[in-house]
Amino acid sequence: MNIYIKYKYGIQLNIWEFISVPNNFWYDMNNVINATKWLLEEIYGWDGEDIEWIKYNYNNDIFNNNKLGGMLVSSPHIKTTYDLLYNVYPDIDIFPWEFKMSPKNYWIKENADLALK
Repeated sequence: MNIYIKYKYGIQLNIWEFISVPNNFWYDMNNVINATKWLLEEIYGWDGEDIEWIKYNYNNDIFNNNKLGGMLVSSPHIKTTYDLLYNVYPDIDIFPWEFKMSPKNYWIKENADLALK
């Protein structure tokens, strides 16, 4: 169907832009990475450099608002959206406590000690 849409209408859609994806689609980390890069870079225009944008805008809502909420709950590779960000952009220089909201259950003693150093 994707080939037909590209041929007929001249647009290419990603599989995650359809109503549903095949079973176990999000088990493949490459699919998760590609969808996340598509969301951040193509939909939101993030260039990988504007860390302030990520700090204040990156959260579950941007995935849910773009029909990728299922990826967050279906992929065995994703514990938090922050882990996902670090998997997709391993060189990103940001700590979890710098986000507008820190990950759920993040503030345990070890992480608090790390943040205070």
